[in-house]
Amino acid sequence: MIKPPSKQLSLFDNIIGKIEKSTASVTELRIPIFAPVQKLSGNSVTVKEFKKNGGIRTIKTKWGKVEIRGRALLTQVHRDLLDCIYTHAEKIEEIDGGMVVILYSQTKILREYKSDKSGSWETQTKWLKTKIKEIRDVTISYEDMYGNSFDFNIISNLDYRAEDSMYSIVLDSRYLKFYKNELSINYKKELPKLLQIESAPIKAVIRWFFTHRDNVQYKVMVVLEALGFPIESIRSIQMIKKDFKDKKDIFASFGIVYDPDDEIFYYDSNPNIGFISKVPQDKI
Repeated sequence: MIKPPSKQLSLFDNIIGKIEKSTASVTELRIPIFAPVQKLSGNSVTVKEFKKNGGIRTIKTKWGKVEIRGRALLTQVHRDLLDCIYTHAEKIEEIDGGMVVILYSQTKILREYKSDKSGSWETQTKWLKTKIKEIRDVTISYEDMYGNSFDFNIISNLDYRAEDSMYSIVLDSRYLKFYKNELSINYKKELPKLLQIESAPIKAVIRWFFTHRDNVQYKVMVVLEALGFPIESIRSIQMIKKDFKDKKDIFASFGIVYDPDDEIFYYDSNPNIGFISKVPQDKI
């Protein structure tokens, strides 16, 4: 049976239309900006290196080089929350200064993310605000394989709009310039299932394969290196390979086949994934 190709969505006239139909830019998931970790645990090699380097994480892959600077490391949790906000936005508006505001309901985001139910509502909302502020405080410097460079913050402000009784994030104008010129991806149909996964490396691998439209196969070490996983740690590699083997059914549910014997991933696209082209230059 021949699988239908991943849907290529048409060009949009402006950035609002692109954001409404997107979950993330392909580049954000490939470089990667969001580390394949779930928590800022002191036992993580990635977190230890981040702290050792004074709050700087530098990753270089064949897709480009990225340097992340901030008071906190961007993790798969931060990516999860951004995915939820993009997917369940109540309203998206362009505002003065070349920025875009996304309004959202805290209740809806926390319900979708299924945060710790044992905590009080105050604790949960405080946690959500803290995570969004961590994203706001991070500066990203990215250089692609052609030598083009971009320097931006994803979020410039976190506000509450009383007239709408909703919270909002304001996307930085420099980030929007980057986003307009990038191929973006829509995996909103797969998000509920993706959010149920507890393993951050597995989430990161799945998101990475979502960015591929054609049939591909990659050795596990190539994928881990692309994700910025600490491949110099033999113990970490052994543990993650075992985890991939034990949970290969999770990969299969997203159209990704993992062969633990040959240590190869196979991906034959996913009909629930859509790709959105860049905004035409005359519309920027």
